[in-house]
Amino acid sequence: MAKAMKIIGRMKCTCCGEVVPVKEQSNGLAIVTCNFCDNKMQAFGKVADGHIRLKMNPVVSDIPANPVGVAAPVPAQPKKSFFDLSL
Repeated sequence: MAKAMKIIGRMKCTCCGEVVPVKEQSNGLAIVTCNFCDNKMQAFGKVADGHIRLKMNPVVSDIPANPVGVAAPVPAQPKKSFFDLSL
């Protein structure tokens, strides 16, 4: 079964000018398919991949590195016994 391609950026279609997603193929190279004019650009090598990636605007991850409002985990405290003098 084919794995879904990850969207890595957005760029203007070289044919019609509409903004379309740039996806990453399973081999790591970029591919652009325009649903407006049926134009397709697919990188078959590192040079072509570099040209596509230079024209695109990278997509920022939806998941923040440090989510706001989420408390940091509290380090585990050693359990105290009834017989400890430092209660």
